[in-house]
Amino acid sequence: MGIAFLMNGLAGWGRGYGFVEEKIGEDAYKKRGKNYYLAVKYQAVQAIALGSLVKKVAEIIFKGNISFTTKLLCNVVPLLSIPFFTFLAAIHHGKYEHIRDGWNKVAPKSLKFPEKLRDRAVDVFRFLSEQSGDLFRIAMVAGLIALVALGQFVYAAFGLLAFKFEEALRTGALSLKVRLFAETYLPAVGFIGAIIDGTLLDRFITICTEPLGFTPKIALSIQKAVDYL
Repeated sequence: MGIAFLMNGLAGWGRGYGFVEEKIGEDAYKKRGKNYYLAVKYQAVQAIALGSLVKKVAEIIFKGNISFTTKLLCNVVPLLSIPFFTFLAAIHHGKYEHIRDGWNKVAPKSLKFPEKLRDRAVDVFRFLSEQSGDLFRIAMVAGLIALVALGQFVYAAFGLLAFKFEEALRTGALSLKVRLFAETYLPAVGFIGAIIDGTLLDRFITICTEPLGFTPKIALSIQKAVDYL
């Protein structure tokens, strides 16, 4: 019972905190010079986290007997979010023509982009670019609440706790010592939780990217390189 509680708690916290961390990063880059290209990585990882949660819900509903197609969708669709959000960022920065010209050189006639997007389409794409993190956040919270209804109380409670923690960070309700503790140790806890629970794609992304943040010199070098762009 104790081991199961710990594993479920770590997995739930990893799922929630991993998402929250990326949402904070996305918001930071959007506020810093409104550069939506730099937010693409964070948006894509949020999509991957949501894919993992959808897989978790499906596994419980179907008692682990989910189809290969469902598993494929939970891995492939989030991966496609990388070019999708890059496309949205280009539109947001008024670079649609560059994307259109490059794509139309290689695309078959039936898949070529139009010469110009309608104003309504541009508004929709900009809305998705700006609000994707909030939409993902709503979907994540809804998924965790669904897990409560499915009896996954520990997993869901720790996942929702991570979102409550993020709210406290945003509102400045936490002391400096608590924030420093969180920045130092919680990413490692989230890393362990994400490895325990997640799709193959989610685990791969976590293993490749998260350890960089544990090494201050590497993390600082990456941050300086990104800020220079």
